[in-house]
Amino acid sequence: MIVTRKDAQRILRTRFSDPKYAGKYIGARWFLLTKHRPHRLLGGHETKRGAQEQEAAIHVRRGNPIPKPRKSQGAIGRQVWRALGKHRRRVSLTKLERETGLSEYDVHRGIDWLSQHGYARRWGSDVEPLHASFAVNPEENPKPFLDRKHDWDEVLIARGTKRLTRRQIRDYYRRNEKKIWPFLENQTVMVIFAASKNVFIRRRNGPDGKYIKITKKRGIDDPRSYEYWINRRVIEFHPVLTSRTSPLLWLDLDMHETKNAATRKKLYGKMKRAVPRLKKIFGEMGVKDVHVYTSGADGGIHLDGNLPGRRSVDPLRKRLRKSLQTAFEGDETFTVGRSKSGQIRLDTTTFHRLGSLRAPYSMSVTGQAKKPLETK
Repeated sequence: MIVTRKDAQRILRTRFSDPKYAGKYIGARWFLLTKHRPHRLLGGHETKRGAQEQEAAIHVRRGNPIPKPRKSQGAIGRQVWRALGKHRRRVSLTKLERETGLSEYDVHRGIDWLSQHGYARRWGSDVEPLHASFAVNPEENPKPFLDRKHDWDEVLIARGTKRLTRRQIRDYYRRNEKKIWPFLENQTVMVIFAASKNVFIRRRNGPDGKYIKITKKRGIDDPRSYEYWINRRVIEFHPVLTSRTSPLLWLDLDMHETKNAATRKKLYGKMKRAVPRLKKIFGEMGVKDVHVYTSGADGGIHLDGNLPGRRSVDPLRKRLRKSLQTAFEGDETFTVGRSKSGQIRLDTTTFHRLGSLRAPYSMSVTGQAKKPLETK
């Protein structure tokens, strides 16, 4: 039996009298309090109400206001779908926010859910899928960027003791323009921008509803320019593979998420020691000059290189995956599938049509930049 908020308070007072001990459960979203088994750990849909009551009890006990329960992504998606149904043509993001009462972030979450579940809208004779980045358009004729007020001291990345403001991120991209520009010039890109502190949203399309393509450096109000995006909260730039053939081969190495710094450092060292083997595999596939980049122990390593010509992506990916399985057979640290704790994933899944990879010298949501790896 799930306890009421009052019962939860009583149990917390008697059983978890130490505030530090009780505080450990604030982040346990699926921790269910019952009258007879107050520390029983369950998972699944049935525990949602218990988790909310338990969290509310802790907030009450600490004298904090009880936060409103957050709607599920599916509920938000259905709410956005109902709002979209009232319009016969494209609707602006701001208008959707007003009609639904949701934040910009939640509207994006809702449309992303609709896209994942196959929802589509018919515009005249065309049917197109919904996606958080391009299903809605911003207001037409917005004010020029320089005529609006901006909080440049707003913190967008907070990780450990590191704090990066909107101004610092923009200035980083200004300083490193010459380095990153060759990887963005005339490229279709996906961007990741910060809606607020540590809240990141992907965006594939610009205000015109088309894929973002950067063709020039200057133009603060022109979505085709580099300057436009670095002034609008962008954290990462990802060139996108728009064709079923590719002149480039790439591979991502990611470690299973762990907060233990020593473990991450150890795994990162194993990644670097595996680079010669990976270069050999790339060479067998026709890549002569292999480039290796890293974002440090908090990120990972990635390799890329130019192929002799454009090659079909799907057969190339399957061949690369098979070569990796053979080369690392028997080594439990490396896997081409889902990684477990203490494992490194050799990720080939991003190498496909509309797949993307973070550009060299682009910053990441961890606050670290992707730079060439010094190898012997």
